[in-house]
Amino acid sequence: MIQAGTYSAVRHYLRAVQKAGTKDTNETVAAMRALPVEDATMSSGARLRADGRLMRDFYSFRVKRPNESRSEWDLYEGMVTIPASEAVVPAEESACPLMKEK
Repeated sequence: MIQAGTYSAVRHYLRAVQKAGTKDTNETVAAMRALPVEDATMSSGARLRADGRLMRDFYSFRVKRPNESRSEWDLYEGMVTIPASEAVVPAEESACPLMKEK
């Protein structure tokens, strides 16, 4: 999971640098917030919020019993998807100073 998350973050950063046409921090961060995070680890529509929080759905899985698995890697059963809007602290309740109006 850590390797996949790191891959996703670096890939998104590199896409933002390409879109911005520069490695300037402000322009790259703006491009990162504008681009959806789309890769094998993220559901479509994942985005960075102003405080840097990745807004993505969360998932709950159940580990299958051995007799429920149909192949070697058939280990989990998806139970529920929790929408990003319900899984994280709402922007208006965030304690992050980046989310406060100046």
